[in-house]
Amino acid sequence: MPAAQAKGAGSRAAAARGQTASQRFRGRIGVVDIGSNSIRLVVFDRLGRVPVPVFNERVICGLGRGLARDGKLNEEGVELALPNLLRFARLAQAMNVSDLVLLATAAVREARNGSDFVAKVEDATGYAVTVLDGAQEATLAAYGVVVGIPEADGLAGDLGGGSLELIELTQGVLGRRTTLALGPLRLMDASGGDRKLASKLIAQALEAVPWLSDSLGKGFYAVGGAWRNLARVHMEQSGYPLHVIQNYTVPAPAAEEFARVIGQQGRRSLSKMPSVSRRRVETLPFAALTLAGVLEKVQPMSLIFSSSGLREGLIYERLSKHERAKDPLIVTAEELAKREGRFPRLGKALLDWLTPIFLEMRGLERRLVEAACHLGDVAWREHPDYRARQALSRLQYHPYVGLDHPGRAFLSLVAYQRYGGSLEDDFATEARGLLSAVARHEARLLGLGLRLAYSVCGGAAPVLARTGLAIVGRSLRLTLPDDGSLPPGDALQRRLNALREALGLAETQVVMGQPHQV
Repeated sequence: MPAAQAKGAGSRAAAARGQTASQRFRGRIGVVDIGSNSIRLVVFDRLGRVPVPVFNERVICGLGRGLARDGKLNEEGVELALPNLLRFARLAQAMNVSDLVLLATAAVREARNGSDFVAKVEDATGYAVTVLDGAQEATLAAYGVVVGIPEADGLAGDLGGGSLELIELTQGVLGRRTTLALGPLRLMDASGGDRKLASKLIAQALEAVPWLSDSLGKGFYAVGGAWRNLARVHMEQSGYPLHVIQNYTVPAPAAEEFARVIGQQGRRSLSKMPSVSRRRVETLPFAALTLAGVLEKVQPMSLIFSSSGLREGLIYERLSKHERAKDPLIVTAEELAKREGRFPRLGKALLDWLTPIFLEMRGLERRLVEAACHLGDVAWREHPDYRARQALSRLQYHPYVGLDHPGRAFLSLVAYQRYGGSLEDDFATEARGLLSAVARHEARLLGLGLRLAYSVCGGAAPVLARTGLAIVGRSLRLTLPDDGSLPPGDALQRRLNALREALGLAETQVVMGQPHQV
């Protein structure tokens, strides 16, 4: 890109800072996170409650290595970062990113040569760099947690290479926040690699923040690449069936013990662990010791990992109050139905039709039932022999936000049953293992209910509205229109019988009339 064009890009970026969110973010949004250990470009499809990453690339540069010793950015890190940041900028332009935001965190804001580095980046790329202060970094990290866990309650912690941000969360509302000099790179420098000294420094820094104890017995929400790597190691070693970081939850005492064990491992031992990133072998023990120190100080009930953080938090910060208030699970389900379903508007009709059975009668969580109704047609393009499997796999591993792991399992098993699978199949073992016997039974019932609904209406919401389903005494009653427009059939009767049997009822009834007569 010629220099004149690069300067023009910088002018556009500067002008964008004075525009409203709706003016600025009309297309793809790129965020470059210039951290103390790594730099990363993430391109999101749009501004929205559930932005979808369409590109994600990371380079570990170690800009903050040696910062605690000499107060300057690491020279080798700078040499590695500059060409890669230029690459990120050009990739973003090639992908027609409408807004590219470059954010720098602890290492750049604290280094004596940080401003010189920023000037070089801006000159090379043509884009302005925003150097976040500690409070801004903490705020965006906390927003990132709220993106995926709207009702987060406790304490959020974002561990970067050079700092640890801690933020109070009360049902998703941000409270007090602080920044501590506890990043793994900084700890390695400050302790000279002595892990006992590093643990002492961690305890001293945390002791200086008295309000941390106010989160006793709540949740601790862990953000940051090093802690995500710890989650992967824990999943591997504990044999956890679902390798999805978002909302992975571990009881705090077990998590603290695990973190202390990892904190004492040597390079050779860590290198043998398949889940440990090769580039994090040196820093991971210090990240683990930091986590152990936080858990000991805070004494939360659970450790919950968040795969979204500062970059997603930037998107969330720019949303209107109306957009922030939306349930991300329902948004995701509706968008999937709109993009890939044959009947994108059928979800609400299915919810209304099944409500007497699965909400009023059984007390299931409404949002899970609603999401399942929207997702009831996601596998229609697949070969009939594999629809059940494809539906289960897709929904179990989909990058949801606003959904815990049992919720993932529930939705995937509902879809598996809806497409004719049996929850006792070996293929359903992983999802089945995440649910209680009661939840598995409810998933089976809802899947059978959706299977019946599609037989009743063929995907046509107006047809479904002219029918009704209810439990009357010991019978499951299906009401069809009395004008003969929708006569019963063998397939419909079989699916009605299957649901009746699963409900433990004595008989089925098919009557002609109006739904309100049910």
